[in-house]
Amino acid sequence: MRNLKVAELLKSYGNGERNFRGSMLRGADFKGIDLSGADFSDSDIRGANFSGSLLTGTTFIRAKSGLQRRWITCVVAITYLLILLSTIFLFSFGIFASLAFGAEEGYEMFGISIPIVVIAFFAFTIRSGWSFVSVGCAVVLQIVAGILNSLPYLKTADDIFSFLALFSLLGSFSVVFAATGGFLFACAMATTLAATNIVMSIVLFVVEAFLLLNVSLFFAFNYGFEGAFYITVFSGAVIFANAYIGRRALKEDARDSLVRSVAISLLTIKGTRFRRAFLSKANFFEADLKSADFRDASIVHTNWHRARGLDYARLGKTALRDSRVRELLVTHRGNRKSYFGCDLRGANLSDADLTGATLTEADISQAILEGATLDAANLTRVRALGTSFRGASLTGACLESWNIDSTTQLKNVKCEYVYLLDSQQERRPSSKRNTFQPGEFTSLFEEILNTIDLIFQDGVDWQAFFRSFQELRNQYDGDELYIQAIEKKKDGAFVIRLECSSDTDKTLIEDRIRLLYREEIQFIEERYKERLNSYGYEIEGYKERIKDYRLQNSRLLDIVETMANKEYSSKYDLRNAQFAGGFAETVEGNQTGGDINNQVAERLSLPEAAAEIQRLLQQLESSNPTVTHAEQTAFLNAMIPPTRRMRFISALKSASSAAIDEIPYAPILKALVDGWQQPSA
Repeated sequence: MRNLKVAELLKSYGNGERNFRGSMLRGADFKGIDLSGADFSDSDIRGANFSGSLLTGTTFIRAKSGLQRRWITCVVAITYLLILLSTIFLFSFGIFASLAFGAEEGYEMFGISIPIVVIAFFAFTIRSGWSFVSVGCAVVLQIVAGILNSLPYLKTADDIFSFLALFSLLGSFSVVFAATGGFLFACAMATTLAATNIVMSIVLFVVEAFLLLNVSLFFAFNYGFEGAFYITVFSGAVIFANAYIGRRALKEDARDSLVRSVAISLLTIKGTRFRRAFLSKANFFEADLKSADFRDASIVHTNWHRARGLDYARLGKTALRDSRVRELLVTHRGNRKSYFGCDLRGANLSDADLTGATLTEADISQAILEGATLDAANLTRVRALGTSFRGASLTGACLESWNIDSTTQLKNVKCEYVYLLDSQQERRPSSKRNTFQPGEFTSLFEEILNTIDLIFQDGVDWQAFFRSFQELRNQYDGDELYIQAIEKKKDGAFVIRLECSSDTDKTLIEDRIRLLYREEIQFIEERYKERLNSYGYEIEGYKERIKDYRLQNSRLLDIVETMANKEYSSKYDLRNAQFAGGFAETVEGNQTGGDINNQVAERLSLPEAAAEIQRLLQQLESSNPTVTHAEQTAFLNAMIPPTRRMRFISALKSASSAAIDEIPYAPILKALVDGWQQPSA
């Protein structure tokens, strides 16, 4: 391992040198320096300072970070100082408790109350963790106990002062000293375990016990063995309880976060510092990162695979603070595990195994999942903006309402089929005999990158929906929001597909319109209740009536009637939509089966005009076989906007009367065109 001075290294870096593998850089100061692309693999960087440095693409493979030996000694010395302070506080607690316990006759209840309160406090602490609130409650409880015990002796003004002071202060000081001594010992135990090993922590425990035993013997020879016995018993119980808490804190138990925070802070005082460093695309593969400080560092696309010691690093508010995320980034093995709602933005998970993992509502934006296995993973409502899935495997994954955009990379994704709804519903391709051919998955989802699917399982109240959609467009006036399609499923559910611009926050839009829709539904239900009440009807069961009405109102013909209602459709024009189990906004092409193909036609021939009229009216008749001539005309007026009517007029003008008479629905078409040409009639 070669010794390099900071000045020497920076000079070489400035001359284009990037290979600094196997360098001895203990305690080196690189604060705020640009070392992008440098290779520090197998180097000793213990105690080095990279705070605020630009380390984009820098390599630290198998590098050793953390504390230098002299600082490990300092940390151990600090823990023994904590032990000494803990001993002083616990000895003080023992003295106060022994004085109260061995007080004059008649004061026994007060003496018993102190250990009871302290035992209750530490029992609560073991169960729920350390907090200043619990210490305060224990002190208040002990003061109350002191006041209650002093009431029989309050006869004069002097008695009030002396007894209240004796019982209240003696009790509260006992609790405070016990809590402080216990907390200091827990911190010392956690720090020693993290900095060294279990052997040193046992030594620490023995030292604490030895110190307490000595002060107890000193008290026994000078003030009596009874008081020494109380000191030993009470203080020993506190030591055992907090030894357990200190050990538990290092396992990242949320109850002991305060103890762990103190221990990690002591452990990283002079460790390797990456605070506020730019570590984008840095490589810490198999690096030893114990006692390193990563607070406020930028860790986008950083490689943590097989890194060691991150559990004992200071991670601040980075994504590494979540133990689940940290374990995944280190092991790359998350199969069948839950990462619900986790922050995985910018995570480097190349070739990770996430088979069957739950990533519901997780944020994996800008993450690298190239070559990752996501078969059968649940990606419901996952946020994947700018995420790279190149070469990933997604067979059987659930992609319900996942949020992707034009920057999401799906090239070379390996996928045989996916599900668009949870619980393996809405398979694509629909037939189990079919699978995606190479490239088909990518093509399918690149086409719908700028859409939002709203799924309504129990029917749709169309007035409520269109009102909420109108309000949404008012609130997002700068965004292009349109209804692209409405599809009715076999089970009665509806899927409404919204079209939006590529830079639209789809999750925000979906959450907002669902909130607006719920508010509209609540408003309608309240109005319906008032109407029932005004007519003297029973309100019981009104929700079932509303649900039945909503299901009845989910017929496709009702959708058209609602869209034609000027009160709700003034902000958007859907009258030219097509129906085939769904409709699409502004379709100007051919429709075959359930697929709608947009192919703009500049002019219509008579057969084309007749075919379109026939198709629309047949769809109407399939929903309402008894439709009247007036309803047919109203339907066509709603479906064909003014911008397209000239094409039908031109088609009729270019044909002879005989040719017109031979086409289906000729009388309706002629009446329709006459009405368009003479609107006043």
